[in-house]
Amino acid sequence: MSSQSKASAGKEIKHYCNRCGLDLWHTVIAVVNGLPARVRCNTCKGERNYKNPVTALKAKAAAPSRPRVTGSNPDLYQKKLQENLMKTIMPYRADQTFAENDVIDHPSFGRGVVLKLIFPDRMDVLFQDETKTLVRKSAS
Repeated sequence: MSSQSKASAGKEIKHYCNRCGLDLWHTVIAVVNGLPARVRCNTCKGERNYKNPVTALKAKAAAPSRPRVTGSNPDLYQKKLQENLMKTIMPYRADQTFAENDVIDHPSFGRGVVLKLIFPDRMDVLFQDETKTLVRKSAS
């Protein structure tokens, strides 16, 4: 049975189960406008909203992509570190305030230099491999 053809509660359709990680048979438990709205996996008994695979792919393709993190210029990174050589290296914590040109030590990304403060509680930090936007305590 196609998922598009007159679904009714109690009928079975093949659908991807997030919990099982497989395409499995599901029982339709709710129908809206003739289409399945909610299904229950016959294997794990988990319930989930039904998403038409064709519609979901179209929506994913049409959605704007998230801006990518910009790559780093190794020369700029070295230059910024040299300019701020005498500053104390601060361990990064989201509940601290920072200023431009502060040198931070991030547990995952390593040493970085704060390039720009973004209102109210973000900052761009230049690391050796890339520039990342991190959370900071607002300066209020």
